[in-house]
Amino acid sequence: MKRTLEQALAALEAQIRTWVSSPARPEIRVFPYPPEWEPVMLGRIGELAGRLKGEGQHLEVEDVGRGFLAVLEQKAPLVDRLARSEGGSEQQVVHDLGVLASRYLEELFRRPLRPDAVCRVVVNTGALATVLSYSAVLNGLHGARGERGPGGPTIVALPGEADDRSLNLLGLRKDTNYRTARI
Repeated sequence: MKRTLEQALAALEAQIRTWVSSPARPEIRVFPYPPEWEPVMLGRIGELAGRLKGEGQHLEVEDVGRGFLAVLEQKAPLVDRLARSEGGSEQQVVHDLGVLASRYLEELFRRPLRPDAVCRVVVNTGALATVLSYSAVLNGLHGARGERGPGGPTIVALPGEADDRSLNLLGLRKDTNYRTARI
């Protein structure tokens, strides 16, 4: 049975409140929802962050689309060199962007939370859907601790489908090998 938007948001808030009441070891959870909910969900996650902030509980909301764009802008000379050296090979460009995106996400997930933050919520994940496999990045962090593991409790808002065995982001790529708990 599919859940409603309100049920999904209630599950998200319950997970965050669990971490508030008993601080968790760093872990990553996937929060899947239908892709057509994306615009509404982005607004509602922002509202939830604002409401919790009013209660003294801070969420770090990270937009990976904007964050990755900032990384690319910082590495503009590198990106230009890659584009020139690949001589129009679209596959190679996508591969290289995927490598850069994977490194960006790994660094984001490993970065320690601000001292006042309960958890990190990663949004706009569809922005990187065509260049990387989220399950590969998440599996690389699964079970890792210390500097190799997540920097704090993290929720990956995923416009797609997920069950206990597979993850399907925006209907673009079905990853059947992931170990990350879902909300």
